[in-house]
Amino acid sequence: MEESGRKYLTGSIMLSRNEDGSSPEEYFIKSVIGEGGSTVCYEATRTLKDGIVETGKLKEFYPIDSVVGNQAWYYSLERLSNGQLVPGAGTVRKFDEMCQDYIGTYKLLRKVMVDNPKNEILKGYIQHGEILYGSMIQANTEVAKSPFAFWKKKANDLTDDIDFRKPTVYIWSPGVPGKGFDLYLAEIKKNPGKNPESRLQDILCVIDALTDCIKALHTAGLMHMDIKPSNFLVQYDSDFEIKPNNISLFDINTLCSVESEYLCVSGTEGFCAPEVVKGKADNRSDIYSIGAMLFNAIVITKDIPDGLYRDFYYSSIDQLVKHSALFQTSETNSDAALMSRLCKILEKCLAKDPRKRYQSCSELKLDLDKARQRLTKMLWTPVEKSTEGVSEPTVVIQKLLYEHPLYETVNDQAKDINVLVIGAGTYGQKFIDICLQSGQMSGINLNIVAVSDEPEEDKAAYLRFRPAITEFININGSMAGNESLSYATVEFRSVGEISSDSAERLRFTNKMSQLNREIIQALIFQSMEAKKEYDYVFVSLGNDALSKSIARAFSEEIDHACPVCYVSQNKVAFRKADIQNKLYSVCVNDPVDVASIDQRLGEMAFNTHVSWNDSLNIDVTNERKKFFEGETEKDKYNRTASLAFALSVKYKLHSVQIDCSDLLEAAQLFSKQVLEARFTEPEAKAKFDRLVDLEHRRWLIERAVDGWTAPKDDKGKLLLEDCIVRASVKDAVNRTHPCMVRGSETSPLSAPKYMEDNHALWNTGEIDGKLDELDRMSIELHRCFRSHAEKLKKDNLFQNPDLLFIQNLIPTDCDEAERAFKQFQFALKNIINGVESYSRQYGYYQDMFKKSLSSLSEESKAKIEERLAVIEHAFFPVIESNLYRNYKANDEVLIEKIPFILTYHYMPAIAMAFEDGKYQNGRNEAVFANVAAATVLSPEVIRFLYCFNKSSDIDLLIRKLDAILNYFGKRNVHCGIEMVVACLSEVPNKEREKLQRELTKLNKSYSKANGNAWFEKDTIYDVDSYAEAAQRFTHYLKEFPVDLYDGGNPLFPSAYDNAMFIGCITGLDIPYFEFDWRHKEFAKRIDCEYLRYVKDASFIRIRDMFALMNASDNRFNLPEFADDYEALWKIYTGEYLNFKKFENGVGNWNRLCMCLDKYESDQKPLAKMTVSTSDSPSYKTLTYFLPEFCFTTVKMLIQKLMEYGIAEKESNIMTHTSDTCKLELRINGEYEQALNAVFINPQLLLPYYGIDVRKYKAYNSDYVEIKCNNLTVTDANLDVDGTGRQKFAFGVLQQLEKEHFVSQLKQNATDPRLVSFVYSSPRIKKLLTSAGEILEVYAYYDVLKTGYFDDVASGYEFSWESGGVKNELDLVLTKGFRSIIVECKAVVELKLDYYHKLHSIADQFGIGTTKVLLGNTYARSNAVANELNTMQRSRGSQLHIKTISSEDRIINIGQTLKNLMEES
Repeated sequence: MEESGRKYLTGSIMLSRNEDGSSPEEYFIKSVIGEGGSTVCYEATRTLKDGIVETGKLKEFYPIDSVVGNQAWYYSLERLSNGQLVPGAGTVRKFDEMCQDYIGTYKLLRKVMVDNPKNEILKGYIQHGEILYGSMIQANTEVAKSPFAFWKKKANDLTDDIDFRKPTVYIWSPGVPGKGFDLYLAEIKKNPGKNPESRLQDILCVIDALTDCIKALHTAGLMHMDIKPSNFLVQYDSDFEIKPNNISLFDINTLCSVESEYLCVSGTEGFCAPEVVKGKADNRSDIYSIGAMLFNAIVITKDIPDGLYRDFYYSSIDQLVKHSALFQTSETNSDAALMSRLCKILEKCLAKDPRKRYQSCSELKLDLDKARQRLTKMLWTPVEKSTEGVSEPTVVIQKLLYEHPLYETVNDQAKDINVLVIGAGTYGQKFIDICLQSGQMSGINLNIVAVSDEPEEDKAAYLRFRPAITEFININGSMAGNESLSYATVEFRSVGEISSDSAERLRFTNKMSQLNREIIQALIFQSMEAKKEYDYVFVSLGNDALSKSIARAFSEEIDHACPVCYVSQNKVAFRKADIQNKLYSVCVNDPVDVASIDQRLGEMAFNTHVSWNDSLNIDVTNERKKFFEGETEKDKYNRTASLAFALSVKYKLHSVQIDCSDLLEAAQLFSKQVLEARFTEPEAKAKFDRLVDLEHRRWLIERAVDGWTAPKDDKGKLLLEDCIVRASVKDAVNRTHPCMVRGSETSPLSAPKYMEDNHALWNTGEIDGKLDELDRMSIELHRCFRSHAEKLKKDNLFQNPDLLFIQNLIPTDCDEAERAFKQFQFALKNIINGVESYSRQYGYYQDMFKKSLSSLSEESKAKIEERLAVIEHAFFPVIESNLYRNYKANDEVLIEKIPFILTYHYMPAIAMAFEDGKYQNGRNEAVFANVAAATVLSPEVIRFLYCFNKSSDIDLLIRKLDAILNYFGKRNVHCGIEMVVACLSEVPNKEREKLQRELTKLNKSYSKANGNAWFEKDTIYDVDSYAEAAQRFTHYLKEFPVDLYDGGNPLFPSAYDNAMFIGCITGLDIPYFEFDWRHKEFAKRIDCEYLRYVKDASFIRIRDMFALMNASDNRFNLPEFADDYEALWKIYTGEYLNFKKFENGVGNWNRLCMCLDKYESDQKPLAKMTVSTSDSPSYKTLTYFLPEFCFTTVKMLIQKLMEYGIAEKESNIMTHTSDTCKLELRINGEYEQALNAVFINPQLLLPYYGIDVRKYKAYNSDYVEIKCNNLTVTDANLDVDGTGRQKFAFGVLQQLEKEHFVSQLKQNATDPRLVSFVYSSPRIKKLLTSAGEILEVYAYYDVLKTGYFDDVASGYEFSWESGGVKNELDLVLTKGFRSIIVECKAVVELKLDYYHKLHSIADQFGIGTTKVLLGNTYARSNAVANELNTMQRSRGSQLHIKTISSEDRIINIGQTLKNLMEES
């Protein structure tokens, strides 16, 4: 059964020329060669009476079940064992009528061709068809073996009796076999880069032949009405070589007369003319379908995966053709005239209004012939092509303008650069494009004159694929009256215009060299007369000899130094005189590879490419290969776009008087004179702002010449809502981008006022009318995203069914995927809460989750990735609304990165001493020092040097190496580790052997094939002293050289030995640096000054910080109070109760929490189990069938039970039916009775309420309790301490009820101490049963409001020492490579234990950590407590812990913590 649902015919079948099925013949099926909406076409054979085997096409009438409009067509066709195709019960009569209609078309066609000899041409396209009927008589028999006798019945006598089903009908056409054109196109689309020019030629020949065929039909008074690739065959010869001029229609049952009233809706989506759907049609409807088929054939782009034309693509036809993979991988990409003609054909065929289409096939053929002639001419032009590299004319011209810039001979005081382009064809236009981009220079006006024989035609071709260019460039006066807004001037001019004597006949020619010189002289004179002497000349006349001749004559005639460049299809040997005259050949077929691009330009371009990542954490070796050698559309775009910016850097710096002959010196000057000086010198700031604006101009032109426009309506208003619909800022199909608007030299959105009050000016209020178009668009687009995000949040975006679907697909025992999915969900929750850092890292968490799915089946992975795409689409506006994208800031960042782009060069190998932290009590900071520089530089290999002495700890060493490899893997640092060990003779052999074994194990665990990071190899030297160790290390680095040495870690115990070894390193000419990871600066640099300009945006993630100590995170407790925390805080502080003292409100809140916590602890659990310590437990598997709504809660419960030793890892829950799930619980039989009590009432397992599971120790035994998270409170005592202050706790409850956090609040009529109410949600219940929870929640959200920190986690639980020790941290923050760990305490008295715990964890696990105790000691009037707290704070200071307890610092905790981080 194929995708269409059809069951194809195989083997052989008996068919008859007689309708009654008598005298059948046997037909042998070879293959399926095509299928349409109602027909399957086979290649088949039959044996004639003379014994000759005849090959031909057998068309089987086999309509697909379908629904057209409101009419359903179901035939329920069945393939019998003898091959006959018969209708299902209930459709016999209808199917017979369809068969008669089908063969009726062939009878009509035969009559048309026979009656009118002029129509005989149709025989070339529709072969004479012999009508055949299915037969139940088997081969070599005379009578039917089955009781079917349908041939004796007439149509009116047919019934729906299953025994009288009439087989389908067939058309036999002898002749050369063919292939469905759709199959041929499918092969092209699989590999559009394979012979694209000849493939395009074949396509155009086929379309031309099809047009002839349809023309013949129209002449015969017929319309096809269902033209599409699958409805005709292309013939091929015995070698399967395509014969594009020979086509054959095989699915023609839709043919109808032009004169008939067209009432039947036929046709296929993507090929059917719009009027056909309305029941109207004429010959122009077929022309539309031809155009749609041409579109389907030549437009190959990932943005239109099905390749079908839709009416809303009409305005983007130019760009879709230009960027089709068929053209991007072909030399045709360089022929603007060919693409222009193809676009014209598509536009005239596909016009929605039939009156604007070709009115006949003859008109269409004229334009098809022109396109074919143009392509044929190009294919027959002999060109010498290199066998290596990829030919890219754009890159070749970029290289030219780098080596010989436009300003090469221009005076430094000049205000204009005047460029002459002779020949405004394909290469001339590419040259103009690149000039316009690179020529955006400070204080320079760029003027380009393009001279050609047909300037109007050339201008029209230029503008056709660049519809937005006239908004920014004054082309032939297009910006008349607004010249001051123009970024450059381009004038297309006729050669004839330079001399009134010669008029339009004047042109360059190979045969009249003297006339050529006269034209050149006139051009030069004209420029001198206008006081715009040419500073640069580019010649491209479509003929190598002519271009060279004109260029040489120009260089000889011009009286001042001026680069003259000419295009050559083939390489040209340079003459010394040419170089002296600045005459340069430009071979557009030069290959693009590392060697062909100027090394400095190539490195600058690659640096530009990686700088867009904001981090070097990529596989640099592979990325370089793709960048310089990749042939995909994306690779080519990355290369040309990066080269465009790199090229422009040279021009920008020249315009601010910085020479790029020495790139390091240029970087130093730019950094000092512009980047650093802009903060104190207005002139430098103005220069910086000017460069930022010039970069936006360059980007606008780059996009405009590539066909991009701004998405605007008819009135010129930006259509920003489109970004929501497609979940993307840019529209790659229609090539629109909202940033295609003008900027200016001001950057108001970077000013502090736009950051204040949580970006208030971004979110609400009237937009400042002084903002330029780009800044206004940034705010309008943000508000558009924000508006949609708010609506989505109200719809409870996180309760996304796709998340539940994914959860159900992850097996319970797949820990890695389960943990990665939790991390992904945690990121989504943070995104919903407005956390900017998680919004930026969305892609990281999604990728980590995808990588964790390796153990799942391909089907499950595909389903999950499909749902992830849906989730990404849904979350897109929420993510974007959190980012406050200042699009002008992108240009600022690029300008700031110029020193990096100028100087950086990849250093794949780094060496450094390995620090295991042994002498620092294993502190995390010591271990992090091993990876800090590598995190920024992402080397290919790190060679760690390590001295192993008798005090070394092998287990510690291996643990740290394992943690580092794991860290690199999670951070996508593609890096191998080599361990070079000097083992001192004092180490026992047993220990040395153990070291070798452990390193070998590590090598097997981390192979290069298994992940991002790998253990490359180890080398162990036996030495007697540290001096010998130094010699061995030096020898190793000679044998295996490195590019950099990181001297941040000491290698030897002695400072003297270390100093001597560093001297050896520098003596080997190895560049040396020391990395200050706290400030992310390469502080000390010897022979690697370029490292100063590496500005990496990477930061330490919280989970990675703990992973470096072999700890694993168990959960992130995300407070879900984004919309409520401020209201809750007012209740907490007593603001609603008008308490004058902060401490009174806090005290009442804590009293309430204490009482409610006591109430909860007194509630009876659903189950209580003593964890068994038996050595021989009796295991059994319990099976429960539960409602589907229990799935999420039960899955969480299973995980907890496995974690606490109650359930075995074989336990699992899976979907059973659409509304039930099946739970298999593998347990010790001792727990059966307790667990039955849990699962007996499925209502208790609703996800909304959930289950609380906790493990605790009592009386030397471990217990596990399972409680239902009941939200109803009945008679809770608010005076558990007997102080009689219950009225204050009740007052807090009243305020909570007003804000709808609780409901149905009432006091007991007889005992006012007792209250009853209902929590609004489990999260509110958790908040009100833990006194310190509100402080943690408030701190978390106030920190997020600052938008300052890179990573923020609340309630971070982690385990270490093989899972035996667990800890929870209230708040962890990171910024760069530093962190803050916060412990929150809402207590009367601070305890010394709080400080010791915080100190121990932070010192052990922290990286650049500031330790903070947030102590809300609310009983400030308690003198004893105050004295004790003062003493404890003093002790905390001795441990370098900062205590925050003052009211104002707590209320402004976000800013307080930000200040502490900046101070550190």
